[in-house]
Amino acid sequence: MTSFFWYGMTFGWMYGWIMGHDDETHISQHSQHGACTRDMSSLFVFFAFSFFPICHFQIPVRLFVFCLFFSLFFFFLCFFFGFGSLWFWLGLVT
Repeated sequence: MTSFFWYGMTFGWMYGWIMGHDDETHISQHSQHGACTRDMSSLFVFFAFSFFPICHFQIPVRLFVFCLFFSLFFFFLCFFFGFGSLWFWLGLVT
C-alpha cells in the first residue's frame, strides 16, 4: 500500500506539473503566482503522503480519512491548476 502512495507522489506530481503547466492559457493566467502555488502544492503532497501511511488508525477511520483527503485534494488540484492536472489524479490512482 505504501508503494502506491510513493508512486502517486512522485510520478503523479510530475505528470500533473508537466501537463498542467504546458497549457498557454494556464501560464498566462497564473504567471504571477505559478511558482508559489507549485511549491506549496509539492510541499503539501510530500507531507501528506509521508505521514499518512504510518498512521495506525482502525480500518473505518482510515478509509474515512482516505476519502476525505482525496476529495479535498482533488478540489485543490482543479481549483489551482485547472483540469490539465487531472493527469496528476490519474497518476495517483493507477
